[in-house]
Amino acid sequence: MSSQVNRAIVLCENWQDKMIMLEEVFGRDIEKDITRQKYDFLSSGVGRIAKGASPDEKLVLDMVKKTVNKLEKQLYPNPVIRVLRRLKAVMFDRPLQAAKFKKLRNENLATLSSAVGAMGLNPDLLQLDRKLDFERAKTSIELISPWGSSNYQVKVNFEKDLSGKYQMSSYTGMLKDPLNPGQNRSYTFDVGLGINAREAANLLQGRAVLQYYSIGGDRMASKWMQLDFENLTADGIPLLKETPADHDFNLRQEVSRIAEVLNKPELASVRALNGMEQGNQIALKQANGKTTYLEANPLNKQVLILNEKQQPITLEQLKKQKEAALKVKPQQVKTRVKKIQRNKKQQQDQSLHI
Repeated sequence: MSSQVNRAIVLCENWQDKMIMLEEVFGRDIEKDITRQKYDFLSSGVGRIAKGASPDEKLVLDMVKKTVNKLEKQLYPNPVIRVLRRLKAVMFDRPLQAAKFKKLRNENLATLSSAVGAMGLNPDLLQLDRKLDFERAKTSIELISPWGSSNYQVKVNFEKDLSGKYQMSSYTGMLKDPLNPGQNRSYTFDVGLGINAREAANLLQGRAVLQYYSIGGDRMASKWMQLDFENLTADGIPLLKETPADHDFNLRQEVSRIAEVLNKPELASVRALNGMEQGNQIALKQANGKTTYLEANPLNKQVLILNEKQQPITLEQLKKQKEAALKVKPQQVKTRVKKIQRNKKQQQDQSLHI
């Protein structure tokens, strides 16, 4: 639980939210008719929070307990009945509630840890056991630098269901530009999209990700997903566009064409294609020592070729650069050709990086 969250205050706010909901339906004079519901809600919350309450929470709980006592007198005017009910609460009700809550909490934390891990995040870094207070209906946990990179942050969003368990509803990826804060990018990805945190980082950089989904039975289909930063909503949010795979853009065909022109068959390898489908750039070392990058761009129906400065270049320009490098360093080229003939696979692994 975060030290900034006062669970006792959240308990009171939760009841107020319920009151507002009921008043919208039944009118503003409803409170006197739901005394028992208020008593059950607040007394259950007090029993849940009292153990391990912070000093600030205890201050609020003292006020809540006074309200609970007043409600109890209204419901049970007979003092003997009240004493018996309190004994029952101490001896039976509260221990049972505590045991049920502990079980629910432990099961929920285990489920959430698996869900967070499936998104490519480390649940230990989120400190779910400390930061989920199990009082708020909605809450978020920020994770700065999930992989040691300070320019990428993730905020995981949780919502409580009817059973009282938290479910991970979405997460917000934030890509920051320290030199130009105005170019910061963020987008909230629904968990149902199946996009993990690394793929989200690639999407925020403008690259595309291929997603597979079921279309019934054992059949699967795929689609490209890409954030369009040229077309924003009224709130300044980029559009997440979807394109059926192979619809006017076939990654394998496009990459194979580039590989043939450059005489680089390793570009069309399964490893390289899988990397591009995940939104990664493919780094290709040239004979002149420079590095060129390839990435899928289904929105524009092409494989984008970028130079070392991440500036777009054409395939023809890249081909001319290669030819020029071969003319300048014929001896180096001859040596490398011999190495390829001796061990083609090893040379491919050295020239291709994902």
